[in-house]
Amino acid sequence: MKGSPGNLTWPRLLLLALSAGLILHGILNGSMQDVFVKAVNICTECIGLG
Repeated sequence: MKGSPGNLTWPRLLLLALSAGLILHGILNGSMQDVFVKAVNICTECIGLG
């Protein structure tokens, strides 16, 4: 049966594993800190605190 949930299990699991791996890689190489600092700077500029 085309489009049944069983047909999409492996691609979804592969995509989930790949996504988790890339997120973990970004956290471990310091990118998370860079994004956080940029977000804080943007928020303080919009509010007018900076």
